[in-house]
Amino acid sequence: MEIDKVYEPQRFEPHWAEWWVTNQTFRADARPGEPYFSLAIPPPNVTGSLHMGHMFEHSIIDAQIRWRRMKRENGKAVNVLWLPGTDHAGIATQIMVERQLAEEGLSKRDLGREAFEARVWKWKEQYGGRIVEQMKRAGASCDWSRERFTLDPGLSRAVREAFVRLYEKGLIYQGDYIVNWCPRCQTALSDLEVEHEETEGSLWHIRYPVEGMDEVIVVATTRPETMLGDTAVAINPLDPRARRLHAASLKLPLTDRLIPIVLDTMADPQFGSGAVKITPAHDPNDFEAGKRHDLPMIQVIGEDAKMTAEAGKYAGLDRYAARKRVVADLEALGLLEKIEKYKLNVGKCHRCKTVVEPLVSKQWWMKMKPLAEPAIEAVEKGDITFVPANWKKTYDEWMYNIRDWCVSRQLWWGHRIPAWHCADCKGVTVSREDATVCSKCGSKNIQQETDVLDTWFSSGLWPFSTLGWPDKTADLAAFYPTTLLVTGFDIIFFWAARMIMFGIEMMREPGMEIKDAVPFREIHIHGLVRDAERQKMSKTKGNVVDPLVVNEKYGTDAVRFGLLVAAAPGNDIALSEEVIARGRNFANKIWNASRLLFSKEKGAASRTSLADRWIGARLNAAAKKANEAFELHRYHEAADAVWTFFWDEFCDWYLELKKADTDWGFAYEVHEKALLLLHPLMPFLTEELWHRRGHETSISLEAYPQVDASLEDVEAEREMKLLQDVVTQIRGIRADHKIDRKEKLAGVLTVAGSAPAAMIELLGNVSLEVKAGTGPGFDLKLNLPEAAGPSEEQLDRLRKDNEQLEKVIANSKRQLENEAFVSKAPAKVIDGMRTKLAEYEAQYAKNKAALGE
Repeated sequence: MEIDKVYEPQRFEPHWAEWWVTNQTFRADARPGEPYFSLAIPPPNVTGSLHMGHMFEHSIIDAQIRWRRMKRENGKAVNVLWLPGTDHAGIATQIMVERQLAEEGLSKRDLGREAFEARVWKWKEQYGGRIVEQMKRAGASCDWSRERFTLDPGLSRAVREAFVRLYEKGLIYQGDYIVNWCPRCQTALSDLEVEHEETEGSLWHIRYPVEGMDEVIVVATTRPETMLGDTAVAINPLDPRARRLHAASLKLPLTDRLIPIVLDTMADPQFGSGAVKITPAHDPNDFEAGKRHDLPMIQVIGEDAKMTAEAGKYAGLDRYAARKRVVADLEALGLLEKIEKYKLNVGKCHRCKTVVEPLVSKQWWMKMKPLAEPAIEAVEKGDITFVPANWKKTYDEWMYNIRDWCVSRQLWWGHRIPAWHCADCKGVTVSREDATVCSKCGSKNIQQETDVLDTWFSSGLWPFSTLGWPDKTADLAAFYPTTLLVTGFDIIFFWAARMIMFGIEMMREPGMEIKDAVPFREIHIHGLVRDAERQKMSKTKGNVVDPLVVNEKYGTDAVRFGLLVAAAPGNDIALSEEVIARGRNFANKIWNASRLLFSKEKGAASRTSLADRWIGARLNAAAKKANEAFELHRYHEAADAVWTFFWDEFCDWYLELKKADTDWGFAYEVHEKALLLLHPLMPFLTEELWHRRGHETSISLEAYPQVDASLEDVEAEREMKLLQDVVTQIRGIRADHKIDRKEKLAGVLTVAGSAPAAMIELLGNVSLEVKAGTGPGFDLKLNLPEAAGPSEEQLDRLRKDNEQLEKVIANSKRQLENEAFVSKAPAKVIDGMRTKLAEYEAQYAKNKAALGE
């Protein structure tokens, strides 16, 4: 079998990426009742391009999916589905198109809703498939015939069905409440869509004169412009001033209004002046206080973040310009007592980073507590498990304290809410089909709600809407509940929790157990990809690693392997080009080992030599570790098991021993198994080498190596361990004494039991007399040339090493002899210290021996 001299993944990776898609290698047909493994992709935004976070997540999923596809149950392949798709990403997509329009001097309102939506669809068709093509090129083994989009007709129908069901059960309602309003995106945001950033701010202390008394109440605020909308000041009922000031009024500075003093526990007598201003239209806590005391709501900041007419002379000013003017005017009137520096958690829109404004707005809301209760039960009962398990606590904390969800967005791109408002009776008609008359009064004078649903509403239905729900399809019968969700910790609440709630609510039929309605059985939570210094990657820091660039430079397999070898469950990854380069070096090692193998005649497939028996046992051990690691989502351990076997054992020891052999039959068998073992981690390289071996079908459809009792060989492993130890010692002695590896040495090896002397002599280039020993281990004595020996520089280094070792050994012994320390320290720590002490003492003895020689 011929193979190119140089490993150049760029020459074959694009071919296999296209071949897999064209041949529908990963197609999964519905076979209800058969064993299956299914996973729906976390749908990337249609606006996106592949970044390292996607690359990491997709590498994890693809490794798991490929392993599952190769794994056999009772000798048969399992029906495996990785379902792909993208999310319409309401705000993000609308921003992209609005920017494009702005370059043309237009706005969405210039086009009108219908024309704007058409423009967004055009943009989606032109640019929206970019990330999908990049995923295909990166080798994602999805069933691409099933690609879905959250605005597809089928998924849109599912969204309507879910909305109507929830509305009919009283779980969706419309009401005026405080929302997070983005002045730039001109829409309400859920709490989860607001990022909080700690910034340096100020706390302004303002004097409010008490009407009819020579007295002032001092209140503190971080947003002085909102005082124009104050409708009361609260003091605690336990405040000493409560009896005297209760029912008194205050003159609201800069206005001609009087506002009452109310008693409310929201005011803490021990904090500040003990008085709190209440601005119901601009603060969530004040909004609730306003309802308790039946206070008016005066909105002084509008949806454009400018002051409204209610702000009087400040009307029309930007909120921050108004702040400066208000502070200056208060100071001029002697009503500003003091200004303090104050750290603030400022909420910003997670898309455009504009500071959000709390505003009272009529929105559509979903009651979450009734949906959360069975979702909590599902996790408590183990119907859904988290990996790592500690993420259950995070899930519980949010679910037990869940609040109603604002599901409406003031956008034009998305799922328009299926509600029609009647101009005559003011009634609302919610319908699965487009309504033509009011369901309350029969009037035709109705208009559809202009708001769209939060993007997370449609993605919450993803595990079952993509399989044909609300119809009872063969796909749902074959693949639901899905088996696994792989996602980042940052969207547990955005997405994972909502999918659980929606899945149980929509898929659970009368008499059905919760476990049969959940959207997935297991949730694997992965960490973030960070730079080599463990800093978050960002363009401003200049530390972003672009997968498209490094894929081209090093090969996709190298990038995947670099990510997976660091993918301990839940931990963030410290990624650098050096890590990726190690992956490339590993791939190169495999390529060169295959070249060597392919240059040899196969011969018989006998397994009689020590080398063959040993490598069979090591293949068995690697298969055991890899299978266990994939099962537990410990991808770093799977990568380490395969690395150790292929590089350290197969290449560095086995092939070196086989060079003197004429029978390469078993080596070919082991190589084939090794490629299968490696395939989920490095799909392109293994597919290429698989076909170079003469196979015509994809390696991804073959069976994954399992433990084979016939390959176990304790004696071969013992003999080979002896060989490795002795050869390593010989090579160490040569290095220490600067003896050329080509110079043959003579010596004596004393060891109990049999020893593979011929192979030791081959790899160590020595001539040995083997003597029978009695104790464990071995004794090796080599006759060195008279000129050989350490230099004075080496001797000096050994002396200095031993000086340091003497101190370390003494310190370690002192600690281990301290009974108080030993009794309190964890057993693992003590065992570790004892192991280290033994290593220090062994190194000290070795140095002493070298100095003595």
